[in-house]
Amino acid sequence: MVSHNKIYDLTNFRHLKKLKKLSAAHNRLHTIPDLSTCPELKELRINDNKIQKIPDIFALNSALEVVDLGNNSLKDFSDIEPLKFLLKLENLNLKGNPVTNLPNYKEAVRHTSLSPRRVLE
Repeated sequence: MVSHNKIYDLTNFRHLKKLKKLSAAHNRLHTIPDLSTCPELKELRINDNKIQKIPDIFALNSALEVVDLGNNSLKDFSDIEPLKFLLKLENLNLKGNPVTNLPNYKEAVRHTSLSPRRVLE
């Protein structure tokens, strides 16, 4: 857990192949780190940062069940598109992001392939 540390960047997760949970909330991250070498990652809490886009490589974390991206800077549906590849996703928090204010946000999330069991607006 590296929450509440004013961190701007997280790198080098290559050796953490068994990582199951990462909490990096309440920092100053502008990007989601490359976690593609963490195939067992099930929970990512990276809320209250400054993240503007979910990178395409994020889709490789197919074991993710819980993703908390609340209170970041995600503005458009294209910014969250890689989430649609997370087929095991059960709990998604996007609350506090500008994307949640777009027309048809709820429908866009629930009626596309991006359909976790629990979505926090």
